Amino acid sequence: MTFAFLMWLKTTSVLIGTFAGYDVLFQDVDLVWMEDPMPVIRAHIQRYEKIATETNRDYVVPDVYFMDDGARTPRFTPLYVNSGFYYVRATEQSRYVFLRIAMAISQIATSHSHQSVLTRAVHEAIDLFGLRFAVLDLKLFPSGFHYHHEKKYMASFRAFETRPNVFHMCWTESRKQKVEYLSGLGLWFLPNETTPAENQKYRYDECGTVAGLKDTLSRSVGRNLLERCCIRGDYWTQRDAKDNARIQSTVDLASTT
Repeated sequence: MTFAFLMWLKTTSVLIGTFAGYDVLFQDVDLVWMEDPMPVIRAHIQRYEKIATETNRDYVVPDVYFMDDGARTPRFTPLYVNSGFYYVRATEQSRYVFLRIAMAISQIATSHSHQSVLTRAVHEAIDLFGLRFAVLDLKLFPSGFHYHHEKKYMASFRAFETRPNVFHMCWTESRKQKVEYLSGLGLWFLPNETTPAENQKYRYDECGTVAGLKDTLSRSVGRNLLERCCIRGDYWTQRDAKDNARIQSTVDLASTT
């Protein structure tokens, strides 16, 4: 029941926000922002608001924006949305979805899947109340699906030729694998057992375990916590180096012409 309870908390956090009248952007902790995703979502909303104004129809703007899961299996058919990243507008239709999931904790416990229960709730809301949803571009919002199955995409990602908005390390069996895979991409930001011993600034016992992080949180606020626990991943260091080299190359070329 621990998993089901955590998924219930995941649902109610969104539910409370929308009932308070706020639009909510939710994400799992194994998702990293590469760029701010909100401009993409806002641009989509504005485009549909313009259509609504021009056609005098107020029902075209999506209530929920989901990440594409990448899976095309019967379990998540036919929507194939991912439950680890979504933007929820505070509408009656979206509130129904998350209220429905919050009341389905036994289904989550039985199926061991928050995502399959969410898929059914979205389906139900579409049929009963005309819920509108949109699925974000899979190339701009990639996931573990790409990591395991789209080798060309990942090669472009590692070469900084493809620059998505976020990266979600789902499609992964355990926390250990998530840490391993994200660390390999330079996208893991907490100290772990392999953090260099000479780097005493970052302590695994303080920031790399749940108990240690809780204790550090109780003693730190704001930037102090970031300075103690947040390691800048190699992805950003290497990306900045490549960008700086490209800028310098452009400057050198301009100075010779």
